[in-house]
Amino acid sequence: MQEEAEDSGGGDEAKADEKPSSARAANCNGVGGDGVRNDHVVDESKPSAFEEDILSMDVGDEPSSGPNVARVQIRMPDGKRLVRKFGGGSPVKVIYAFVAQQQQQLNDSGGTRAFELKAKFPPQDLFVSRDDSISSCGLNGEAINVIWK
Repeated sequence: MQEEAEDSGGGDEAKADEKPSSARAANCNGVGGDGVRNDHVVDESKPSAFEEDILSMDVGDEPSSGPNVARVQIRMPDGKRLVRKFGGGSPVKVIYAFVAQQQQQLNDSGGTRAFELKAKFPPQDLFVSRDDSISSCGLNGEAINVIWK
């Protein structure tokens, strides 16, 4: 009897199950149902490894103006603004490294505080694009906001 009840409603349940399952698949791919990437929310262990990576990364010297140079303005949480040029082909991770290393230099204890970088309007979290190039993300001329977590 129980099998018949499950069987008769199985067609409708399967359709109802398809939607959550596709939503789950979207979340596993890092894109939510609203089309926004959210894969950085899934794994809590990444920020500590990421933080170590950006603190040890060589940001390099600021390039002179040229065709493949991106100029960005970084708005710090305390109101300070930093303007810096980066190679357009450099990954967004370099901007994270620059901010973390600036913060580390200014902090008496040498530590850093967890932060997010958001750019454009509406603000987009740059963490999902950390391995993409600065130019491909359209960050040349953008103001990037640093937000404490």
